[in-house]
Amino acid sequence: QESSNLRRARRRIFLPFLSQIILVGFVLLLLPNNACAYAFYGPSNTLTPTTRPKSIVEWQLASLKADDLQQTFQYASPANRAITGPWTRFAAMVKTPAYVDLINHARS
Repeated sequence: QESSNLRRARRRIFLPFLSQIILVGFVLLLLPNNACAYAFYGPSNTLTPTTRPKSIVEWQLASLKADDLQQTFQYASPANRAITGPWTRFAAMVKTPAYVDLINHARS
């Protein structure tokens, strides 16, 4: 009797916790990898001379999805930053009709 009650008590505690873990896992599966990492850890990517162009584009899209325009600007090339900067000018440009759909985009 006592072990049966103990098992039921454990289930009452564990099942809601397990349900939450499964729900969070499902949500994470729906997010692209970089957007998922960005959502939890923020921008943690460091540009180096060996950074692959594909990675930079993925980081830019993730920061645009998170509406972090200052970080998006930091991922731009030095030549691009010289033309579109400072970052506040870049942010104003990205908010124009030509680019605004990239901010908080659903998928890329």
